[in-house]
Amino acid sequence: MCPDAPDNETRCAQCPLTRLDDAFAGPAGDLLSRVLDIEFALSAGVSVTLSDMTTEEFQVLRLVQSERNRHEQEQPKA
Repeated sequence: MCPDAPDNETRCAQCPLTRLDDAFAGPAGDLLSRVLDIEFALSAGVSVTLSDMTTEEFQVLRLVQSERNRHEQEQPKA
């Protein structure tokens, strides 16, 4: 726990986890949630076209997949 936390159960306002929770509770979190839903639909075989999503959703989907691919490439080979 952070020494600036108000008690032993909560995080301080500057905690990265608190800031992440706050971001997920706002418009950015809503966008990411929609994009992950679209990604799940695509992986489940649902037909999704570009006309089914906004430009912003498409850009974030591309970014999420790029970051996931980069993460997988950085993992040690077994």
